[in-house]
Amino acid sequence: MATKRRNFFAEEDLALLQQVRSERPFLAEQGKTMAAWGDLAAQRQNAVSSAASGVNEE
Repeated sequence: MATKRRNFFAEEDLALLQQVRSERPFLAEQGKTMAAWGDLAAQRQNAVSSAASGVNEE
C-alpha cells in the first residue's frame, strides 16, 4: 500500500531553500552530486525529527 502524500508548510520550504542556498549541493564534484543531495536530505530529516520530538541539540 502506498504511503499518503504529505503536504509541506511554507516554513519547511523556506528552511529547505535556506539550507540548499548555504550548502549548494548542486556544485558538488561530478559523480558526487547525488550523495551531496542525500546528505542534505538526511540533515533536513534529522532537523525535522528533532523538532518533532522536542529535542534541542543547540
